[in-house]
Amino acid sequence: MDYVLLLSAIQGLLAAASVWQSERDHKLSIQAYEEAKSRALVNPEIRQRAIALEGELPPDVALVFLKNIDNCWDRHKKCIYGATTEEELEYCEIDNQKCICANLKYMANARGCLPNELVHLWNTWTCGVKPRIC
Repeated sequence: MDYVLLLSAIQGLLAAASVWQSERDHKLSIQAYEEAKSRALVNPEIRQRAIALEGELPPDVALVFLKNIDNCWDRHKKCIYGATTEEELEYCEIDNQKCICANLKYMANARGCLPNELVHLWNTWTCGVKPRIC
């Protein structure tokens, strides 16, 4: 399991959420995701955090989480490119939030706690009552 890839995808999600909240522009949001993910893949700090996350999160859980959040993001991109109204864009955003939060909850349940590294993602996506942090 490549924990750097997992953390890079998370950095992309955080950047996309930030751009979406401030600009409400789906193309800029997608661009922010791609750029943040690319920068994170080569960031030494992300590599250090990945080493720490390895000790907190079993590889099988991390792999399922990575695949699921990638699926959430792919589904979100398809949705926003097909949206033609503000209501449809809002639906896309809500659907993506539910998808990301469901997968964070999966991870927290599978692990018995949410790794500290993922708390910021939980808070950004407003996933509800925070589980125990480990």
